[in-house]
Amino acid sequence: MKKPLISSLLFAGLAAVLSPAQAAGNDFGKAGLSPDYVDPSGRLERLTADGNTLRMGAKKVEFSPGASIGNIRVGREKVLAGPATVGIRAEGKPLPVSGGDVTLKMTGKNAAEAVSTGRFPGGQVLLRVAAGWDHTLHAELTVRPERSLTVDALTLNFPLALGKEKLLTGVAEPPMKVLAGRQAEMLYLRKNIKTKEPLDLSAWHNLWLGNTRCGLAWSFADLKNWNTTFGKEMTFRPEKDLLTINLIDRRTTLSGPVVYKFVMNITPLAKMPPRWRAWKIGTRYNNMIKTAADKLIYWSFWRPGTIAAHNSRWVFDEKKLKEIAAFDAAAGKTRMFYLIPSHYTWSVLASKDGKPCMLVDRELEGMTSRALTVPDYSYRFKKPAGVTEITSLEEWKKLFGGEPPRTRRAGERACRLTRELLERNMEIVQKFSFDYNIPGIYSDGVVPKADFNTAAGAVKDGEGRVRPVYALAEYQELYRRIRAVVTAKDAKKGMMVAHNSAVRFMPSLALFDFVIFGEDFFYWYQDPEKRDASPDGEFYYAHIWGDIDNLKTEFYRQYGQPQVFLPELRGADRKVFPEPARGTRTMLCYTIQFDMLYWPLWCDAGQINAFDAIRQKFGVGGSDSSAVEFIPYWENKKFVPSDPKVKVGYYEKNHAHDPYYPEEKAQSFLLLVSNPEFAKSEFSLALPKEFGNVRVTDSYTQKQVPVKEGKIALALDPFSFAVLELAVSE
Repeated sequence: MKKPLISSLLFAGLAAVLSPAQAAGNDFGKAGLSPDYVDPSGRLERLTADGNTLRMGAKKVEFSPGASIGNIRVGREKVLAGPATVGIRAEGKPLPVSGGDVTLKMTGKNAAEAVSTGRFPGGQVLLRVAAGWDHTLHAELTVRPERSLTVDALTLNFPLALGKEKLLTGVAEPPMKVLAGRQAEMLYLRKNIKTKEPLDLSAWHNLWLGNTRCGLAWSFADLKNWNTTFGKEMTFRPEKDLLTINLIDRRTTLSGPVVYKFVMNITPLAKMPPRWRAWKIGTRYNNMIKTAADKLIYWSFWRPGTIAAHNSRWVFDEKKLKEIAAFDAAAGKTRMFYLIPSHYTWSVLASKDGKPCMLVDRELEGMTSRALTVPDYSYRFKKPAGVTEITSLEEWKKLFGGEPPRTRRAGERACRLTRELLERNMEIVQKFSFDYNIPGIYSDGVVPKADFNTAAGAVKDGEGRVRPVYALAEYQELYRRIRAVVTAKDAKKGMMVAHNSAVRFMPSLALFDFVIFGEDFFYWYQDPEKRDASPDGEFYYAHIWGDIDNLKTEFYRQYGQPQVFLPELRGADRKVFPEPARGTRTMLCYTIQFDMLYWPLWCDAGQINAFDAIRQKFGVGGSDSSAVEFIPYWENKKFVPSDPKVKVGYYEKNHAHDPYYPEEKAQSFLLLVSNPEFAKSEFSLALPKEFGNVRVTDSYTQKQVPVKEGKIALALDPFSFAVLELAVSE
């Protein structure tokens, strides 16, 4: 039987499915498309196949006959409660799928392919799943009727093992019009599901369901061959923990084979990096000043103006950029430059002696004009009369005497990731990594945009509505190749960070080292008149987040990546609130309970730095002589507050000791006590009875806190918190 296209994708790498014309271009990073590639950082462990079981580090997938995935586990955690199956209802009755064979084989040193077949009365089904070194599962389901068959329903059914925590993230399908601000924010799904009512979801290109330990994500590049009621592409039933993907829910006649392609990611995506809690995220500006941050983002200073011109070939002062990179490299800093694969700038406008001048990139103008998305999200400015156009960056620099001009405006084109744009991005990454010594990216826009262009693959559904296509394969290729380049330059410090404000798109995130989120909580996106009752912003985050349990969708453990929070304590005028210290502490009251790192920009950075200094002094990063574990408030059984609304999470540090002197054994705890309520709380905190000598210290004041009858007494104002260090010795 001839294998369908996806089997070649499976994975001699994505390059294998490109035509010679499409494959033309540079070879930068193409090692990352090989089925033999191994990530040199060690973050993504090698694949192995054993019988019907595929192992990807701690992740295990078992395939069963009947086009079924029999089991998915992450370590001891079950992801599926039972087999994931195909459901068919035709001619008024369900058609059972049974029997068949399963094969699983390695297709390279670090790639594998599974094929599971099954039969139903009147036809066959085949599920082909392939995995590459990024642990992403590419699936293809083929339904092959032996005669013309009238189908009422065709489903994929995933019984999940979520338990009490039912967390969902995703993006609903947008309408075919430009959206911004609050309208766009409403499409982002972040739910801690506490009800039993079924959820109908159109988030078919980007959906993750999980708990605080693991989960499963699905992505579809298009809706080819679907015949589903709009808005009901997926249904989640919380009472059964069952996700049903509705490929067909209206009467459809199948006269031949139909194929459905999708991508799955099991989370955690990778193992957590060692001592990640000791990281410090910061920004490198146009200077060589020593900084405490060790993960440095090279923001926009190297571009040709004071605004964000999304053209990474325009490096205004290459010599200075190399000097800064060498300075940071000598200090052991990780260096990452800004890249966005969905937006491009081909012209910027500035004035010289009162006359308008425009820098133009003709090549990029042509590329972007051929790649505009539908609808067009581009931002354009009107070209002034009498403008002087300059096509050389060197001439532009001479015109302004070697100083970056204060640019008046820049255009920005929103594009799908075409082959020529992908290759251009790879040239840029190669140059930054090896010529400028900046082997890393801070990537904005890591999610492919919805494109309603039928020429690009968008399709019409049964109601005549155009349904978008997403450049899923292109984004995966881009980030696979980028990772191959930056880790080839520096296996340890060649890193990728995703600015993933509201969207956890797992096929992309699988290739990133950590995630920065939070910008989507900007005031303007939050319908502030209805949701914020604090005019100075001191309780802003309390109003937009509400129940602290909602932030469980942002916890690091279920994703296998450090989560870095970007505060947004700015009003609608984009200025920081008048009371940033109080507002920052409100934000911390929530987020300290989720073991996050911070990129302290739009806030009172002193508040964040003070809290982080306490953590680092305690040694949350671990050391050769101690191991640190974080226990979140929902798993805390050790330190119970008398007020159940108060939340207590903690770090536990176990010290190495001489086994011949067990009496020297000691434990340290760093308690994080939050009052995420609009009322003051006075309460007691019970300490474990088995503790011997306990010394409790307020980490902010360094004053000892009295322990009476095994309890400590505390009082916390609304949205305030305390950090207590406990030293326990026997």
